[in-house]
Amino acid sequence: MKLERNPRSQEQGDLRSHAPKHGHHGQPGRSSLEIFLNRYHWKNIMSTSSSSIVREVEDIKTGKTYVCKTNKRETVLDVINEVTCLKRLDHPSVIKCADAYVGSSEMHLLLEPLCSTDLESVLVRKGRLSEKEARLVTERVLHAVQHLHKRGVVHRNLKPSKILFKDPGDFKQLYLVGFGMAALMQEDDEMCLSDSCGSALYVAPEVLAADCLYNEKCDLWSIGVILYQLLTGQPPILADCTDELLKKIRFGQVNFEPLESLHLTDSAKNFVQQLLTLDLKQRPSAAEALLHPWIANAGARLESYT
Repeated sequence: MKLERNPRSQEQGDLRSHAPKHGHHGQPGRSSLEIFLNRYHWKNIMSTSSSSIVREVEDIKTGKTYVCKTNKRETVLDVINEVTCLKRLDHPSVIKCADAYVGSSEMHLLLEPLCSTDLESVLVRKGRLSEKEARLVTERVLHAVQHLHKRGVVHRNLKPSKILFKDPGDFKQLYLVGFGMAALMQEDDEMCLSDSCGSALYVAPEVLAADCLYNEKCDLWSIGVILYQLLTGQPPILADCTDELLKKIRFGQVNFEPLESLHLTDSAKNFVQQLLTLDLKQRPSAAEALLHPWIANAGARLESYT
């Protein structure tokens, strides 16, 4: 279940810069959509939803393969938002946008090809991860999110299905995807977000609070929920219905008992508790989370990529 959102992107960007630059001249009568479509060989449909179709496409000129997400016109704000945010980012663990076209009836977004295996399917298959595996995934995600926040982007919809792997057996290479609900921070105001959005199980308490401004630390709560699931195989807050779940999240009613019943290090438990801190002022930032002993003292470290 996704919460209703009111897009408030402070920067729309210019999607024309993502349109193909070749083919516009000397071809009278051809629409820009036709030029875009003819640039690629349209291959298999990978997935469909109520609002989009995902296909494998091949650039006819270069032979490169991409994933094309075709959205209906009514989702144009999400597509513009996604492209605008991706234009700001350049990180090995963040999906890259190769091309985009916004037309009168549909929008096409070309992304680099990735394995279809996401963290959600890994959890379904394995139940939960070892502490070592969970730490590796969390570290990679934190480095990517630190980059987002440094570039003024807040994801706001982090969850296992938004974390993809290039190789299903390699947790070292993962990618954040799904920036349709992302927001751009204002440099002069650290508490500038106000609209409620995200997925119910992973949304931060402050996002649900009425008349409450929040910041990028909402992503850290979501990472805490994901980590809790990786370690225990279950969500940190259980409820019989969505309304009850959202109420419990709003008041930070996290059940930490399953963490205590497992053979986990005290450092791991402490880290989860810090991420799932109700008060966002006390919750660590991505940079601070990377300094926590559970992450920082775990052997070979990644260099921060900015």
